[in-house]
Amino acid sequence: MIIYYKTDPARFMLSGFVLAILIGAFVLLLPQSTVEGNISLIDALFTATSAVCVTGLTVLDTSGDFTIFGQISILIMMQLGGIGIVFFSVLFTVVFMGRVSIGQKSMFSSMMTPQSSWEMWGVFRTIFIFTVTVEILGALFMLYPMFTLTGGDVLKAVYFSVFHSISGFCNAGFSLFPDSFVGMRHEPLAIIPLMFLIVLGGVGFFVIDDVMQYVRTKGERKITLHSKMVLLVSGVLIFGGGILIFLFESVNSIADASLGQRIIDSLFMSVTVRTAGFNTIGIKSLANPTLFMIIILMFIGASPASTGGGVKTSTLAVLWALIISRFRAKEDVTVFKRTIPQETVSNAQAILASSVALIIIVSLLMLISESIGGGDVLTDRDYFVSSIFEVVSAFGTVGLSMGITGELNTINKMLLAFTMFIGRLGPLTFLLALQKRRSKASIKFAKEDIIVG
Repeated sequence: MIIYYKTDPARFMLSGFVLAILIGAFVLLLPQSTVEGNISLIDALFTATSAVCVTGLTVLDTSGDFTIFGQISILIMMQLGGIGIVFFSVLFTVVFMGRVSIGQKSMFSSMMTPQSSWEMWGVFRTIFIFTVTVEILGALFMLYPMFTLTGGDVLKAVYFSVFHSISGFCNAGFSLFPDSFVGMRHEPLAIIPLMFLIVLGGVGFFVIDDVMQYVRTKGERKITLHSKMVLLVSGVLIFGGGILIFLFESVNSIADASLGQRIIDSLFMSVTVRTAGFNTIGIKSLANPTLFMIIILMFIGASPASTGGGVKTSTLAVLWALIISRFRAKEDVTVFKRTIPQETVSNAQAILASSVALIIIVSLLMLISESIGGGDVLTDRDYFVSSIFEVVSAFGTVGLSMGITGELNTINKMLLAFTMFIGRLGPLTFLLALQKRRSKASIKFAKEDIIVG
């Protein structure tokens, strides 16, 4: 049973994230972590969960309430949660034990790539080198605007650049600016690199390795179906979302901006709302159609084996392929002249159903919990919309908020922390982790059809 627990990928991931969150919360409880020298247990757990699950929802001001020690602790948690618990587990195993077992290789494989056979150290090396390189380049590109913003303080500019580069690549959304990037809206040298960092962190490490192998072999190694679908869906969501935001907000929050500024604002918001959580436009000032579209984008999220949450782009691609196949009366689900396995289709359906159920349940519990005291909250429609927005943001590990996070009661903070945890781990992975060890002998019952639709 112990061996099964340690080698089962889902349970290993669950325990790894829980351990990281608990250690992070303990560090934040230290007097050295906060300016006032104390923080409540629920706020420490919430912040640690948000950092490890790379969400960015905060109940305290990162720059104002945490010391440099506390901020660096949050930064380490973001990096750990962004690259992945499994990645670091393999690293630590090699460092302290000198080898990796077959079970650990299988576990790492199941979390990082859809291929059944691959060279583990190749992907391991690619992830590490790519992450470090991209984060360093991102920090260098943002150094000049940060230098200008900090009034010529070199050390502070370097620190701000590194912090936001890591937060951007890990799609964490934590910022040392109280208003996120609203104050740097007119700084394209900071905004554009941050967009690239978010996209690179959100497409997934397997896709990155796949594209790099394609370039390295000059097209001899073909891009896999997984990478094609992720890149296609990501492109459609980024540019499609950007166009809609541009249309909705050009007569609203960005009406007074220049054409170029409106394009940058729209693209940045489209990129960041799916998982990163930075913003250059005040969320409360957005039009209702924009808010509704953002909720949809947050729900979809990033891609598998990435630094983001949500139901994932590949899940959306599989479900769309299923709809098209049924519309064309095809028995098999096909895309790009390839048949998607039935197990993958079933998993995509299970992920969608469990995700919708989670959001409905958590949203209802939050509304009930906050309404127990009665008062205006019971019939406050703004609070209703804000709560739904907050829950979807937590599930997609986005971190955008309509301003109610810090005002929530303890129960609702715990509910949001739980939602962030499930969103980062994945609803299907969470359910598999709770599943009892499957028996070798399986019982098949008689089939009987039911009417659906």
